[in-house]
Amino acid sequence: MVSELSFNLLLQSIVIMILSVLLIGLLLKKLNQPYFVAYIIAGILLGPYSLKVFTHSGAIAVIGELGLLIQMFFIGAKMDTQTLAKNIKKPVVGVIAQLVLSYIFILLLGLYQQWNWKEILLFSFIISLSSSAIILEYLEKIMK
Repeated sequence: MVSELSFNLLLQSIVIMILSVLLIGLLLKKLNQPYFVAYIIAGILLGPYSLKVFTHSGAIAVIGELGLLIQMFFIGAKMDTQTLAKNIKKPVVGVIAQLVLSYIFILLLGLYQQWNWKEILLFSFIISLSSSAIILEYLEKIMK
């Protein structure tokens, strides 16, 4: 069970992360850079190799899962189901192509690095999911 002290520290770290992403995002917006870059920069700055706001791998995993859930919520909230139903072929082909290309890329890298099949599969899904976030951010920006 998570103690109250560790929960408070986790909550404090999340607040620092959100404020950091917001400030970095505002700066990047002035430089006409995509918003998702702010998440990457904040992760590097706040992670265990820089400012060490997040040092425990368990806390990093929890925040990553929370971020993924929030991202899926916003994707679902913005999705027009009627338009998607009419044009389902393109998204399905795109998703399959993205998964296959991600897997091939990570397979080649994994064979070179001598990873086992579980690591290769995990990293291919991570790459596929990450690229989805970047593509969605880009599409949202150009459709405004």
